[in-house]
Amino acid sequence: MKRIRLLLLAVMLTVLNAAAIDFRMTAADGAVVRPADYDSPYLLVFLYNSGCDNCSRSVQRIVESELLEKACRNGALRIVSVAVFEEDNRHWKRKATEFPEGWDNFCDADNDIVTSPVLDFSTVPAFILLDAKRDVAFSDISMNALLRHLESDSTFQALLSPADGTPQP
Repeated sequence: MKRIRLLLLAVMLTVLNAAAIDFRMTAADGAVVRPADYDSPYLLVFLYNSGCDNCSRSVQRIVESELLEKACRNGALRIVSVAVFEEDNRHWKRKATEFPEGWDNFCDADNDIVTSPVLDFSTVPAFILLDAKRDVAFSDISMNALLRHLESDSTFQALLSPADGTPQP
């Protein structure tokens, strides 16, 4: 019943470009981190569940994306994975060890994300893109939509090119 209640709470109206959102993410060591703690221009929050096969496929798509890899390498983007709807902390901690080096891995221990009045996601995996002010740029979008947006976002694209105009590898 608790899971159903949390799922129902998660189905809320997404407010794009809303005021900066604040939620807690709990690391494996118990440290609590918030989106504002990151200084990257963009933060991609990847919501998943440790038992979700589609989530595993999404991880592979993220890893295979040259655009996301370049953005992470250049510091334009940070990727954080956040386990939601977890009833046992052992499962998400084990799953997080399979994620790429450079990702920060957390769980939604206090259900801050699930009960957020700003974020809307009806299922996992879900991608939430936050800008430098930690406003919601997009919530619960497909990987294809995320990549299309980033490819056409002039601010994002400018971050991928050095100031002197030399091409990046």
